[in-house]
Amino acid sequence: MKRQAYLSSLLVCFRLLYLVFVRVVGWLMLLARSDASKEVEILVLRHEVAVLRRQVAHPRPDWAGRARPGTA
Repeated sequence: MKRQAYLSSLLVCFRLLYLVFVRVVGWLMLLARSDASKEVEILVLRHEVAVLRRQVAHPRPDWAGRARPGTA
């Protein structure tokens, strides 16, 4: 039983170290990128947000909401 608990905690430690390593490498890669590539990514993300906003259906007000604008 103790061996299983030890292996489980060891696995959790390795997973935590892996996640920290991946996050640090991601930050280092972000620092190494040029400003132009960052600007392009921002433009692409803004476009994606605009497309998603158009796809979201706006709620249609019911009769009570139409009777008193601003309450819907």
